[in-house]
Amino acid sequence: MKKRRILGMLLLVLSIIIVGFIIAEIKNDIGKAEAQPSASEIWRHYIKYASYYYDNFEDGTLNKWNIIRGDWEVITEPSGNHIAHLNRSSEWRRILLSKEEMPTDAIIQAKVKGTTYTGDVADTSIGFYANDAGNNFYWVMLGGGFGGHNKYLSLGKTINNTEYILVENLSVATSNNVWYNVKIRLENSNIFAKIWEINDAEPSNWQISYMNASRFGNYLVIGTDAGQDDEEFWFDNISVIRAVPSIVHVDDDYNGSTPGWQYDHFNKIQDGIDAVAEGGTVYVYSGTYYENVVINKSINL
Repeated sequence: MKKRRILGMLLLVLSIIIVGFIIAEIKNDIGKAEAQPSASEIWRHYIKYASYYYDNFEDGTLNKWNIIRGDWEVITEPSGNHIAHLNRSSEWRRILLSKEEMPTDAIIQAKVKGTTYTGDVADTSIGFYANDAGNNFYWVMLGGGFGGHNKYLSLGKTINNTEYILVENLSVATSNNVWYNVKIRLENSNIFAKIWEINDAEPSNWQISYMNASRFGNYLVIGTDAGQDDEEFWFDNISVIRAVPSIVHVDDDYNGSTPGWQYDHFNKIQDGIDAVAEGGTVYVYSGTYYENVVINKSINL
């Protein structure tokens, strides 16, 4: 076979601020140090595989979303910050559906708050793996739970507008009129999630999980999958970050027809370095690579 892994392992631990960056020009496995990149080049390499989708509603619109149900608007807080607002109602399943599809493997983050005027705790939901109609999707819900457990963190799915709770965590209770951070990791159809109050530290462990989900699609959902108790909701800083692979492969023969192309398979060494996680491994196979390479993190090459 033509392919072979470059022998040896190079562990480069570099500080972005103190030590700076090393550029290596690699041609047929031979490297040499050259000048440092500009700040704009550093930022370009950082964001290329990190940010995917973001809406902080500061444009005052819901242009990135389709309104599936509910009375939605963007409002301005006293601080001048703009947030998405779902007006008070007892109508079920009032949601926004993203116009853009999300990566299959991703980290979703959001800032959410809900309140209810006749029930227990507002059913605030962040949904994902949704189809383009918004009637089939998975969700993480604050204020959910099995019968009688109406204030806990839960994870479930909606199929043809029918809700199914899959798992709950009775040790994670939520309250009305409190802003929460929500963080969800989607990895190989496995779901991990955690929440915490805005002024608290992020929990070190995932609080709820579900394995081997069957994706309906790759659209994002915000709103409420229940919300029948005269409930009102607020959302801000919705972001999707493409999950970072721990192992990537580089071969000058790879192209758009290669499985994993532009995720964990590349034909440029720099693209592989940019995509791999901190401490990850880049496998470079024999070939010709004419590049100036920026290494800005600890990797195995």
